[in-house]
Amino acid sequence: MTKILYDYHLDSTTWVYLASLLVITVFFRFSPLLRLRNLDILGLVALAPGLVMLEASASGIPHARQAEYAGSLWMFAVGLFFLSRMLVDSFLVRRPLLEPNLNTGGITFLGVALLLFLSMRIATEDFPPTANAGFNSMFAGLPGQIFDLQPNTAQASAQTWHSAARTTAIVSQLLLVVGLVVVGQRHFRNLNAGLAVATLYLLLPGTALQAARPELTCAGALLVWMTVFYRMPLVSGVLLGVTTGAVYYPLFLLPLWCGFYWTRGIVRFLGGVAVSLLVLVALLALTPQGVGPFWHHIQAMFGWSAAELSAAHGLWGIVFQPAYRIPAQITFFALCMGLALWPVHKNLGTLLSGSTAVMLGTQFWQLQGGGASLGWYLPLLLLTVFRPNLEDRVALSTLGQGWLRPRIGLWPGQKAA
Repeated sequence: MTKILYDYHLDSTTWVYLASLLVITVFFRFSPLLRLRNLDILGLVALAPGLVMLEASASGIPHARQAEYAGSLWMFAVGLFFLSRMLVDSFLVRRPLLEPNLNTGGITFLGVALLLFLSMRIATEDFPPTANAGFNSMFAGLPGQIFDLQPNTAQASAQTWHSAARTTAIVSQLLLVVGLVVVGQRHFRNLNAGLAVATLYLLLPGTALQAARPELTCAGALLVWMTVFYRMPLVSGVLLGVTTGAVYYPLFLLPLWCGFYWTRGIVRFLGGVAVSLLVLVALLALTPQGVGPFWHHIQAMFGWSAAELSAAHGLWGIVFQPAYRIPAQITFFALCMGLALWPVHKNLGTLLSGSTAVMLGTQFWQLQGGGASLGWYLPLLLLTVFRPNLEDRVALSTLGQGWLRPRIGLWPGQKAA
């Protein structure tokens, strides 16, 4: 940022203090204090101390191991709170509209300014080693082989690799913010709610601390746009397949979304997922690599190579023994299948809270930095916190019988064909 703004210096800890105060000022409702929304806001702010401790441990400070231990345990506790919150969200029928403490013009100006500052920071500051490693793992499968972006090849220099990472991070942030606004306008029927969600996302300290990790923001953006196109099962299926090709964890959303589309749209949704995954695998097979490298990249794309216990760090590398990860995985798989069956009549609200719970659940058995991958669930979590009552948005009433057209339940201002 000093390349653009003269003598600009703002470290991560200072930004956490300032951003936390701004979040409370803009979104906390001071009268009355006992509100579920206030508890959610305080929980979102509580994510920042854990991330700061993890970032400090990665920078090699004295007592780095103690900082990593405390940060991982902190993220585990906050994640457990939000997981419980998402599981009971479907029971909360009364959802009063709680506007931010700024009008539409003020919240729009704040959001645009934050997006510009975040983009400039990504474009000008150096990527930490964890960001480069995450981008490498994200493109270890299809994209890195098709477009030859691997940094260890003669054709791709380190500068090209960093430029690709920065571009991916900036574009992902832009698409994610636009997607949040579109969900608020079209599905919540409240533009101010969409602007508030997008601004809160940009304002949270965790967004800035992980802005240079495109494997997180890219997956988050694709999941938000899955929600935007939830009335088009084919498009949602394609987006889920593409997201799985980049980061395999969203594949566990398949049972929940199949349960939503079961009454209508299940064939189109599964067809979209299958076609996109087959296209990704076929493009990998067409690259001249040989059988061995092809199989290695297939394993990377579907997460098999990420299951090595030697690569564990964070929650399962320092706090808990990796052997106790097996009960966590079994519980997680049971949660995925349970959300597919319950509740029986799913709507957009249960789809949002269930998707957030699944992506949060992956944090409890992820070997590499478990608990710290906010980008996978934070946008969906914010949409769930700000959502109105969406009990009428079920598949039978919002999906059409054709492949693309919704029959009833059109978006505001949309005319039936």
